[in-house]
Amino acid sequence: MTTHDQAIANAARTFLETSPRYLVCPENWERMLGYLENSNLDPTAVASFQTAFGALNAEGKLKLKDVDPAPEPELTDADFERMSAEDFKRLVVLPEHQARQKEPVREVDPLAKKFWDANPDYRPSAYNAGVLIDWLFERQIEPTLENLNTALEQCEGRLEVSDAAVEALPADIYRKVVVEPEFRERQSKLPPPKPSERPFGVRSWSEWIHSR
Repeated sequence: MTTHDQAIANAARTFLETSPRYLVCPENWERMLGYLENSNLDPTAVASFQTAFGALNAEGKLKLKDVDPAPEPELTDADFERMSAEDFKRLVVLPEHQARQKEPVREVDPLAKKFWDANPDYRPSAYNAGVLIDWLFERQIEPTLENLNTALEQCEGRLEVSDAAVEALPADIYRKVVVEPEFRERQSKLPPPKPSERPFGVRSWSEWIHSR
């Protein structure tokens, strides 16, 4: 490679660093070089590549990369208070619920698979399995399918439900068992406001939290 060719390569490499939407492919490269030549632009200058990119992109002659959309603005306390149960479910609860379920895929015991397949309303998570096994262990009961079903009945209120079960909840029950506890938990983690910031007629911050 000659010194001139190296200078062109360096300029092109720097252009790529500053143009994340440019897609590296033979068709784009040919059009870019053709534009530089036809416009008598210096191919060793980064600005020349940027000019070619702007012109060809405006004419729709380049293939572009897909770029990630701008992040959603962070929700405020006022947003949480105004939003409906369905919006809270869609924007907050379900994304967090799904994120907690992203666990490494591992080999599943045939007995465990049969048990979880028969109980789709509950997550086949390490936490749920631990609750059930602990219940059996405390009573020195063998982990058979029948005993696991008994443990499930006894520990039902302590287990994490599946996404399918959450999505199937009626709106009124969903608000009571999911939205309101989630909202109270979020509010409880916030620092108490100054007395002057409490809503009119509320004697204490804890009273306001528990009245939500």
